[in-house]
Amino acid sequence: MSDTGGKSLTVPKFSSFKPKASTSTPLDTKTSHGRKDEKDDKFKERRSRHESRHHGDRTEHRQHRRKRSRSRSRDRSVVKKTELSNVLSVAEGIFFFDKKGDPLIRRYGGNDRSRVPMYRRGYRGRVLGSDGYLFIHGDGSHEQFSIRMPGEGSASSRDRALFQSKVHRAKPKRIRLRNEPSGNLSNGVEEDFVPLSTSLRRRHIAESQSSGDERPSYRSIEGKAKAHEFSDSDIDLDSDAQEENDLDMDDPLKQRSIQLSRKVKEHPENIEAWLELIGHQDVLLNAGQSLDSEVTKSEIHSFAEIKISMFESALAQAKKPEDEERLLLGLMLEGSKVWSASKLNNRWEDVAKKHDSSFCLWKARVDNKVTNLSTFQYTDIKAMYINRLKAILKQDKVSISPFPGHATNDSDISRYEQMIFVFLKATRFTYDAGFREMAIAAWQALLDLNLQRPANYEDVAELQVLDSFRDFWEDEAPRIGENGASGWRHYVQVNGTVDLPKPQTDDGAIQGSRDVYRSWGATERLRATNARSPARATDDVPEDDPYRVVMFSDIEEFLFVIPSSAVPTVWKQLVDAFLLFCCLPPAFRASDWTEVAENDTLIAGSMSLFENDVLQKPNEPDVMDESKKTPTFKQDGSRLVASPDLLFAGPDWFSLFSGWTSTSKVLDGPVKLTLVTNAIRLLLNSKEFGELAEYSLSIDAVNEPSSIKKRAKTLIKQDPANLKLYNAYALAEFVHGKVEVGFQVVASATGLISVSIGLLFSSIIGMNADGIITTASQQQPFRRAYLRDQLSQFIELFPRNTIFLSLFSWASTTFGIDDPVRDILRKVALTNETDCISNRIFAIRYELQRGNVHSTQAAFEKALDSPACGSNPGLWRSFIRFSYARKQFRHKAKDVFLRGLRHCPWSKELALEAYTTLINVMDEFELKSVFDSMLSKGLRIHVDMDDFIANHDKARADLSEASRTKPTTTGSDEVIQGGEPS
Repeated sequence: MSDTGGKSLTVPKFSSFKPKASTSTPLDTKTSHGRKDEKDDKFKERRSRHESRHHGDRTEHRQHRRKRSRSRSRDRSVVKKTELSNVLSVAEGIFFFDKKGDPLIRRYGGNDRSRVPMYRRGYRGRVLGSDGYLFIHGDGSHEQFSIRMPGEGSASSRDRALFQSKVHRAKPKRIRLRNEPSGNLSNGVEEDFVPLSTSLRRRHIAESQSSGDERPSYRSIEGKAKAHEFSDSDIDLDSDAQEENDLDMDDPLKQRSIQLSRKVKEHPENIEAWLELIGHQDVLLNAGQSLDSEVTKSEIHSFAEIKISMFESALAQAKKPEDEERLLLGLMLEGSKVWSASKLNNRWEDVAKKHDSSFCLWKARVDNKVTNLSTFQYTDIKAMYINRLKAILKQDKVSISPFPGHATNDSDISRYEQMIFVFLKATRFTYDAGFREMAIAAWQALLDLNLQRPANYEDVAELQVLDSFRDFWEDEAPRIGENGASGWRHYVQVNGTVDLPKPQTDDGAIQGSRDVYRSWGATERLRATNARSPARATDDVPEDDPYRVVMFSDIEEFLFVIPSSAVPTVWKQLVDAFLLFCCLPPAFRASDWTEVAENDTLIAGSMSLFENDVLQKPNEPDVMDESKKTPTFKQDGSRLVASPDLLFAGPDWFSLFSGWTSTSKVLDGPVKLTLVTNAIRLLLNSKEFGELAEYSLSIDAVNEPSSIKKRAKTLIKQDPANLKLYNAYALAEFVHGKVEVGFQVVASATGLISVSIGLLFSSIIGMNADGIITTASQQQPFRRAYLRDQLSQFIELFPRNTIFLSLFSWASTTFGIDDPVRDILRKVALTNETDCISNRIFAIRYELQRGNVHSTQAAFEKALDSPACGSNPGLWRSFIRFSYARKQFRHKAKDVFLRGLRHCPWSKELALEAYTTLINVMDEFELKSVFDSMLSKGLRIHVDMDDFIANHDKARADLSEASRTKPTTTGSDEVIQGGEPS
């Protein structure tokens, strides 16, 4: 404005432009007053601050302000008063009543910034009662505030806020104290003041001491050597003794490391100290892990090499076989992370020669060979299982526990407990490799041979028992689990005069499709489904399949005879092993071997419910109030203890049978559910197996709900004094909506027996528990924080319990970075000691429900990188389907499939994903390569692909020829089916 020479500027006028007349309101007037006062205050402050800089222009500024103030006064004089209704209408445009709130605030942890109006704080954010000012800064999607004191600029506040938000990511640099020599104590007097001059004597002492010091000299470019100026090299170049003396008391991990190192140096023969030091390396590895920073593969590799060196040092000091077993097992597991496949295989061969009797080392060696694609062969692994069964019978002493470091004994109980476990792993491996009928037939034979053995064969030699059982098997009488089966014992009692089962017929249809590889995959899968029922010679099955009819010679190598003296002790483990083979929850968990089998990644399977969950559209914003939701009750892969409320659970509570039995009782399991129910019913005919009655009734309620009353009356008639049966029957009726019948059953039981009335009273409470919990969680007020605290304590005690994890997830409705569920999974449930497939499935399902597709993919990757789940075919199959169902991950689905084949080369179901889920992303060469790989590894193939393709092409050519001879034929879009392979 100084350039105008005091002349006022005029706005150009255009005849074609006519601005609208602006109308002001009293509200505008008041606002202008407030703004004017604020601007005047700022102007005064700015003017006083820059007095010297704008002294020359002060006159012009004053004139300009006068003109502007006069123009404002003239404008205010012409403002007209408006009606009150106009003011209210303006206010209604600014403010409104929000009765619902933001439905997504729980998911994103904050308000929608686009919906929050901008506003300014009065008095520049001055805080009442303080000299500071309120300053708001953003940290990602969250807003935080800090108090800025006078003299602190915005930059310093922002830097401090950023430091506070990222402080957990930075590794603090420790500065250790240095022990000063005793001769320098006199200098400590001058610590309390700054000397203005230094005496000649003190200068002479300082110069004499600086000759042997690492500090800069007096004549160096650093200037005078000042007290307490230590460089970083002073800290890094200290000796080991100096490091121990200068230990930072704030680092307990380093203290623990030094303590354990000192302990093994002073007592190298202490193997427990070595194992504690080696285990401490995992703590150091995971010390820097958090929700946003994971341990890298290079760090895992480095720590594995450190642990290998420690294991080798400890092995040189081991004297006992138990200690050597633990150290060798840890060494080989760590070596699998670092060594090449050839070196690892050679080391395992050396271990097997020196420690052939160790069960833990044998199991780790077999698992390594099974999961190694380059060395895997079906016949080799099958021979290892059979040889182990024979070796256990010949061993003088066997392991009493599946865990390493335990003693051995010559007890028959320990011997056959281990053989049952090996038999379970062998049959599960055989089933997954495609020989389904052989695995199921082996279980039928083992149960009949040992739990239905005639009384006159109790003290007979094993070979004679097997010869007699051969006659029963080859006579093709109904076997345990089949309709009409009465067992080997009954067969001997009636001299073999039993009714033979009706011949069965396989579904030999060809699954049609224009894509010949898709058609072959569907046909092969159908034949595999038919193979879940072992065929007899009289059945109508494909003649070109040599494995379809199971002869006794096919399964004879797997069988063993349990002595009659050991049967009363091990029969519960045998039944639990059969249930685990069928992918059902165990009934007793009476042995450590059952617990190890339940956690074995090569045994767990049939996760049809989980596979369906990953195909659904997850991660959609949920507008439903989280407090009104109920926990996720139906989960497969759950870890629960059998109890009446779980055996007979309704839709509003957790259930033991919520896996494949809830999706399809005929197609989705390793066997038909009818086979399991028939087998348990046959065992219940003997009084020594009466403890199975409650489990039998519960599985009957799942398979045939309409037959509950009949089955319950039959069981109660066999054992009328068994109150657990009354309790189970009452709960079963209540779950199916017959409340009055349930109370009548309880009343009749209390009239019969009054001693154990507490059990029946708990039944009444159990029948109402579901409704009480549901009502309390949805309608009654309660403190979620208190419930979460209690559940966290339970999870620390039982880290693998699915109920506690699910309820904790339900009680934790907060979302964001500090997620309590993810935190407790990382710190408690997914540690090396507690990691298992059930916890991993829960973690993935949690991300499907609460996270996004990227967090779910990360959960899959973490699960498959862990030793507890890395070789589970069902988890790999679910990951493949999850990746293919998302467009952003579809290009990675083939890579996931190839990785899965490298980890699970024995799984035929996983290989068939190439012909079903991935058929559109696999080319012809890759599809043929997968088939050739299955053939070369020895997996079971029902339909030869070359013959199938030839018949398919011939059928298409015949159809094409027929269409040319009959041009009037319609239906060109119908599905073309291939011919039956020769």
